[in-house]
Amino acid sequence: MQLKTRLTLQFLIAVAPILLISFAVIYWSSAKYRHNEFYERLQKRALTTVEFLTKVDQIDSTLLKVIDRTQKDNLPKENVTVYNYLNQKLYTNNDSVFFDVDKQLIDDIRLNSPMRFTQKGYEIIGLTYNDKYNRFIIIAGAKDLYGLSKLSNLRNTLFLLFFIIVGITALIGWLYSSRALKPISNVVSKAEKISANNLSERLTPPKYNDEIGKLVSAFNTMLGRIEDAFKIQKLFVAGASHELKNPLTVITTQLEVSAMKNRTTEEYKETIKSVLEDIKELNSLTTQLIDFGRLSQESIDIDYKPLRIDELLSDFTESFAKRNKQSAINYKIEILPDDENRLVLAINKALLTTAFTNLADNACKFSPDKKVDVRLRAEKTAIEILFINNGPAIPEEDRSFIFEPFYRSKSSLAVQGHGIGLALVSKIVTLHGGTVSLDDYSAGHVVFKVRFERDNINQI
Repeated sequence: MQLKTRLTLQFLIAVAPILLISFAVIYWSSAKYRHNEFYERLQKRALTTVEFLTKVDQIDSTLLKVIDRTQKDNLPKENVTVYNYLNQKLYTNNDSVFFDVDKQLIDDIRLNSPMRFTQKGYEIIGLTYNDKYNRFIIIAGAKDLYGLSKLSNLRNTLFLLFFIIVGITALIGWLYSSRALKPISNVVSKAEKISANNLSERLTPPKYNDEIGKLVSAFNTMLGRIEDAFKIQKLFVAGASHELKNPLTVITTQLEVSAMKNRTTEEYKETIKSVLEDIKELNSLTTQLIDFGRLSQESIDIDYKPLRIDELLSDFTESFAKRNKQSAINYKIEILPDDENRLVLAINKALLTTAFTNLADNACKFSPDKKVDVRLRAEKTAIEILFINNGPAIPEEDRSFIFEPFYRSKSSLAVQGHGIGLALVSKIVTLHGGTVSLDDYSAGHVVFKVRFERDNINQI
C-alpha cells in the first residue's frame, strides 16, 4: 500500500469515529428530548382531563368526551382514562383505543406516580390525582407519530451526512497527502536517476528546512560518502592493479631471460637475489594493501590497550634501527608532562608501530643522509610526535594529496615506493583519535606531525 493511501486511511480512521460519536450524541439527545417532551404533553392532557371532570360542575363525562373530540391539540390515537379509588373506570375519552390495565398496574401507579411505560407501540403515563373527596388514577397514552417521524428524518439525515462528510474527508485527505508527499515523490524520482555512473548528482533541497529538507540533506550527505567510497575503491583497485603488476612483470621478465640460455652459477645467484628482493617488495605491498583494506571497513574491531607513548616510541626506534642498518633514527623527548599518567594512552601497539614505521621509512627514503629525527612533545592540551628529515620540500600543489592512496608526486617518482604508506598512516592515526599533517619545521627540513588532542584522544 502506498504511503499516500495509508495516510488517507489513517486520516479517515481518525475522523470517522469522531464524526460517528458526534452524530450519535446528537441523535441520542434529540431522542431523549422527544421522549421527555411527549410524556410532558401526555401528563398535561391527563391533568387537564381530570380537572375538567372533578372541578367543573357543569361538565359530566358525556360532555367532556364531546369536548375532547372537538379539541385540535389531541395527540395521535390518544386515550385518557380516569379511575377512582375503587379502581372503577370513571371516564375514557377514546373508546377505540384500549390498554391492558389490571389491578397490579393500578397499584404500581399509586406507588410510583408518575410512571412511564410503553404498551403495544403506545407511550403511556400513569399518575395519581387527589382532591378533597376522592383519589384518582389517570392513565394517558398516545403515539408520537410526529415526533418519531422527525426523529426518523434526523436519523436518515445524519446517516447521509456521515457518508457525505466521510467522502469529502477522504478526498481532502487524498489531496492533502498528495501535496504533502509531493516533495518526497520528487526525491524518489530524482534518486531513481542516480546510479554508480552519476554519483556526483545531488537532490534539490526544498524551500523549507523541515523534516523533508533534513531528509534531503541527509541523503545528499550519504551520496557524498558513497561517491567518496566509490572514488577510493576505483583508485584503490586501479592503484593496486598497477602496483602489483610492476613487480610481477619484473619477476616474470627476469625468470624468462634466465631461462633463455644456460647461465653461470653466479648469474643464477644474482637473478635469484634480484627476484627475492622483488618478492619482498611485493610481500610488503600486499601487506600494506591488506591492512589498508581492513582499516577502511567501518565495522572494524580494534583492541586498544593502555600504553605509555614514550615507551612505544622508544621500542619502535630501537627495532627500526636494528632492521634498517643503512638508515639512522634519532629519538628525543622535548617536552614531558608533570603527571606521567598523561603519557598513557589507549592504543593498538601493532597498528601505531606500523604507522610510525611508515613515517620513518618515508623520511629516510627522501632524506639524502637516510636520517630521521623523532621528537615527542607531551603538552597539557595535546601529544605531538614529529618525524623530521632534511629531504626536499614537498611542492605546494602536492600537499593536499599526499595522504591519498597510491598518489605519488612527480618529485617522488625516482624513489621506490607505492603511494600507500602515508594513506595507511592517516587511517591508523585517525582510528586512534589523532591527526597527521605535513608541517614546515625550518628551512631545509620536512616535518610530519602526529597530534593527539586531549579532548579526542583514546585515554584510559
